[in-house]
Amino acid sequence: MLFDAELDAALLYEPDVLLVPLTLASGSPSRGTEAAALGYTGGGRLRTIPAAVSRVIDAIGRDIYGSAIVERRVIELREDVSPGDSGGPLLIANGDVAGITFSESESDPLIGYALTPDAVAAAITPALDSQQPVDTQACLQH
Repeated sequence: MLFDAELDAALLYEPDVLLVPLTLASGSPSRGTEAAALGYTGGGRLRTIPAAVSRVIDAIGRDIYGSAIVERRVIELREDVSPGDSGGPLLIANGDVAGITFSESESDPLIGYALTPDAVAAAITPALDSQQPVDTQACLQH
């Protein structure tokens, strides 16, 4: 299992879930790629959000706690992403996951951001065979 506060990603192990996992794309989508983000806006029902890739950028921001400055390679999207959509897949036409939605723009409600599949793969690949618990830090109060 994995928890990465800088990347804003987690990998969970659940032995009783018998579903076929989605496939990460082998690289970041190019400008103009049409996609669909899946999310639970405001904690509600599953929503499909039309999206288009604007660009891939190196962005500087804060970790999930707002306490450390981090640099991430991210996908900028034209999409109406909102709180609750974070962690959802960005699907492209062939069904691959081309990113993981993690943030909305503070200045433009029609701009959202997703982690690149490369960054997600680099973080989770070493933990794929792990069943060991990891420290959730401040995300989960005991």
